[in-house]
Amino acid sequence: MNKSLVAAALAAIAGSANAVIVIDTLSAAYPGTENILFNDGTLIETGPLVQGITNNTGLIVNWYGAGEDLIAGNEQISPVDGAFSMFSVAMDDPGLGIAAYQFNLNALGSGDVTIKLFELGSLSYSETFVVNEQGPNAFRIYGTEKEVFSSISIMSTVDLSGVSQNRISAVPGAVPEPTAFIALGIGLAGLLIRKRLS
Repeated sequence: MNKSLVAAALAAIAGSANAVIVIDTLSAAYPGTENILFNDGTLIETGPLVQGITNNTGLIVNWYGAGEDLIAGNEQISPVDGAFSMFSVAMDDPGLGIAAYQFNLNALGSGDVTIKLFELGSLSYSETFVVNEQGPNAFRIYGTEKEVFSSISIMSTVDLSGVSQNRISAVPGAVPEPTAFIALGIGLAGLLIRKRLS
């Protein structure tokens, strides 16, 4: 097996992804994001999964409570029992991904929050921030190279009483770039030819 050919194909795939992920702590609306509305009567409002809907395009957004029951309403996601420390967000339509997500964490004390971003279901980026009960604990997540996230998870060392000021931008889901498939195909074809010649 020609290891240098495999390495070249893998390097070409890696080189095609120049992701520049940004998580900032500004509260101004990120361009292209929409407000998320709750209590429209057709969505799941209580349980381990709750939903909201974007105010312009009518896209459904899912929040998962990671073992906690949640309530969607009053312009925020809240825990049923008054506090939670983990949740994930994703688009309801599996053909859509998150291009940008903006939110404010209502913390009940001071601690750390780790934000994990997933592309095609795999962890692609993680960063930890300090939050406190005085707030604001505002976050904006986006990529500068049109990255698309399949889901976003938030894990906190301090109890949270809610996630408010939710805004999102959704686009068709991420797929591997064609150049990645071409590079991999060339590498595999080279291996097969070399194996037949051996």
